[in-house]
Amino acid sequence: MKPVELRKREPEYNINEFQVENINTSLTFLAALGVSVDGVSAKDIKDGNLKSILGLFFSLSRYKQQQKTLLQQQKQQQLKQQQQQQQQRGQSSTSSSSVVDNNSNSSGKAIANGGETISR
Repeated sequence: MKPVELRKREPEYNINEFQVENINTSLTFLAALGVSVDGVSAKDIKDGNLKSILGLFFSLSRYKQQQKTLLQQQKQQQLKQQQQQQQQRGQSSTSSSSVVDNNSNSSGKAIANGGETISR
């Protein structure tokens, strides 16, 4: 009599459930980011439903475009703020130069706020 080889029984996994669960987790993450995933189900994507997959791609594309537009607006706002700050600095330096002009002495040299004499 030959000895019988015993194999361990592998647990049965339902791969489909894991795939759907992973896709569902991804859809939840995208929804938390602000991507519209309405009408898209994990099962439809796993099954290869073209309408759902293309709908998801469209939603991702729209989200990316919105983020790009938002970033451009933020850059424009920062640029405006920098320009305003430079204008304010320019006005304050113009004001301080007029103070220097008002502080000129009889020798024709301007006296700066710190007491230095500046030749004209």
